Amino acid sequence: MSEKVRRIVNGRYALDQKPRTGGMSEVYPAFDLANDATKVAVKLFTRGEIEDDILKETYEREVRALKELKHPSIGEH
Repeated sequence: MSEKVRRIVNGRYALDQKPRTGGMSEVYPAFDLANDATKVAVKLFTRGEIEDDILKETYEREVRALKELKHPSIGEH
């Protein structure tokens, strides 16, 4: 029986092979290898036909919104 090969992001997050996709990103169920394999979600922005400045602004807006979230299950990295 073969094991699933998982993509590792930032040397820490093991991504599942089935992301949820949206307009400009993919959200992967993942495991935080640096934190007892805790289940997490990792959002990766995709690059397509959008220009870099639009992608950058979207990313910065999302980061600002995420910084406002407070919950014991949300890590601060």
